[in-house]
Amino acid sequence: MPKTPPKLNRFEGTKRYEPYPSSQPDHGMQQSTTLSAGSTGTHQERAGTQPRLNAHSGTSLSTRSSEAPPSNGPRSGTHEVSMNVQEATPATGNCVKDQETLLTTAPYLFTPDECDQIKDGGRTAANRVIQRHATLKALGFENASIANMVRRKNGPTILNAVIQQFPQLRYLGYTLADIKKIATGQDGDSTLANVVKHHTRLAYLGYTHTDIVGKATGENPRKQLETTTENPEATAGAVDCKGNPLLSLTDGEIDKLLTISGGKFALDAIYRRGYDLTQPPLSFTSAQIFRIASKRGGGHTLETLWNRRKSLVDKGYSANHIYSILKNIPSGGSVLLYRLDTWHSEFLALGYSIGLLVRIAKRHSQSTMLQYIRSNQINAGSAIGQRLIKENPTVLELTALEAILALATQAPAHRQEQATRLVSLPVQVPSEQSGALAHSANLGLPNANSTFPRTLSSNT
Repeated sequence: MPKTPPKLNRFEGTKRYEPYPSSQPDHGMQQSTTLSAGSTGTHQERAGTQPRLNAHSGTSLSTRSSEAPPSNGPRSGTHEVSMNVQEATPATGNCVKDQETLLTTAPYLFTPDECDQIKDGGRTAANRVIQRHATLKALGFENASIANMVRRKNGPTILNAVIQQFPQLRYLGYTLADIKKIATGQDGDSTLANVVKHHTRLAYLGYTHTDIVGKATGENPRKQLETTTENPEATAGAVDCKGNPLLSLTDGEIDKLLTISGGKFALDAIYRRGYDLTQPPLSFTSAQIFRIASKRGGGHTLETLWNRRKSLVDKGYSANHIYSILKNIPSGGSVLLYRLDTWHSEFLALGYSIGLLVRIAKRHSQSTMLQYIRSNQINAGSAIGQRLIKENPTVLELTALEAILALATQAPAHRQEQATRLVSLPVQVPSEQSGALAHSANLGLPNANSTFPRTLSSNT
């Protein structure tokens, strides 16, 4: 009686079942997934185990940036790759010989010596090479380099780390040869990430790319990369990945950034964006940029400022406007800049000039206030709008004022006029500590529980 193929359970994912064993691997069809600097692979890959594969799998690699580096030029610019690559499904049989045969045929074409190196890493290493071969080739790695990486301890993890860290390392100015050398050094998988992590600080300490690669490929690379001492052999000022001079930061300022939450990202933002922010249209000084970066969320603020600086200036915000806002707020600069830029036309339609918006934005509750104005369509000429411009009311106070005006519309005309006058006076809100309520104005309105001075209700 012929065998019946087992049924595919709907909880079994995308695994393929065949009625009889097959020793020939399926070369799959093309799919498209995106690989970026932040991708970390599947859960199984991070755990170092063999992931479950679809019968047809592939990878589309796309890493983009503003400019591509010259093929043989200096360490400058960024790296751009945009292509579709097709990868075959690894052999699923229990015969390692099938893997070896597959690796020597197109599109892999590994030599017998290279296959021996791959075999040293075990079956998982061979499968990972089959999975990642097209992606690694698109990044510029030749077969000899792939075999040399995967034969080492944690070889499959090294391949994943190379793909994950490649865009950042190329952006920071490392060459393909640098990346190969780091990946095949001691603890290559973690060292690649540590180079990305510590590069900016080491650059500020006077270490060049060559110096950092030397640290990453020597004994105990993690300890070497975590050094806090300046390079005694440095002869020139530190430069960023494009060769532009880095902002002048003292050792004390660098230490301050590295000790606050998010300081590492803030220092990286200064490294990436600092030079551009010192150029028109903003022309900020190093001291101004450091002050912004040292606030909570300062790194994200610098990134948003860099992205939106031209748009904000085109809308009429000057460099002085922008800096006067960002230097006064304790945090939230990224959100604030986004709202000022994207909601600008709506604020103008409600009667708020740039000067008024800057005045509101300097306050501690600026981001909430802008959201409140937009959500409730508060006109600048209204009673509540004037309170918001002249004072610094809380959202609770503004909500109480709105409730009074809404209830007043249901009252006689003289009550409406009285409520409008009350809106322009100070508001007493419940104390959060005592829980006591202030005296409520007696306006003769239903559920009038907003708080006002008692003396104003004497005529009602």
